[in-house]
Amino acid sequence: MCSVWVVMAGIRSAWALDSSFAGASPPGQLLGPPLTTVAVQFGGNWTDGNTSTYRVTLGTQVATRWKRNRIGVSLLSDNGRARPDTDGNGRLDVAERVAEPVATARRQAAELRVDRYVADTDSVYVLGGGFTDPFAGYDLRANVQAGRSRTFVRRDAATLLGEIGVDAAREDVVPGVEPAVAWVFAVRAMVRGGVRFNPAVSADVQAEALENVASLGDLRVTGTAALTARVSPAFDVRLSTQVLYDARPVAGFLPLDRVTLASVVANVR
Repeated sequence: MCSVWVVMAGIRSAWALDSSFAGASPPGQLLGPPLTTVAVQFGGNWTDGNTSTYRVTLGTQVATRWKRNRIGVSLLSDNGRARPDTDGNGRLDVAERVAEPVATARRQAAELRVDRYVADTDSVYVLGGGFTDPFAGYDLRANVQAGRSRTFVRRDAATLLGEIGVDAAREDVVPGVEPAVAWVFAVRAMVRGGVRFNPAVSADVQAEALENVASLGDLRVTGTAALTARVSPAFDVRLSTQVLYDARPVAGFLPLDRVTLASVVANVR
């Protein structure tokens, strides 16, 4: 069997990928001279021979700030295909090896966020974005959000940031699921902390909760933990794990997803 690993392996269950990039300036640390940052995150794998699969994950985050303003754009693409063992005999026979591969992951996401700093550690923000992920039941989920962000701790060795806000989303689900369209109006709370162990190694954790105000108990929680090691001024190696919980998922889909992603991040400043 031939097996080629592309940079690092990215493994996840369908729903979402880590959207926090090492190297992209976090909110709360943006006052000062104008600055533009670009971070590109890449992971994937490809196997061929007795098994046939591939997975490619690509994310990009661009941010620019000037005076008391910041604009950030995040893009994410995660695609996977495989030739399955359709007859369940534990191997790929000749017909299965020449058959067209089937999709195993297909998620595309985009987000635009604008911050206006009202103090050195406080900003108000608005954002808009959306994603498509049929393996989680969504043809399209689009949302807009507004809120307040505050940095409580900002030191060389540690940071702590919190956000509160409101979110409105339209959910178009895959065919065959009812209701076909739903609106969700939620309140949002988020906290993120980071620790720098030395100039080359850092860790960060984040927890976010969205509560549907029209249907109490419709709660969505995302938790992320990541470890980042700088291997050169331009490149980081990042290992992240993410847990996503939806108390009321799309009908027929599971409430809990887990994401593990090992990747290389290229930083341009």
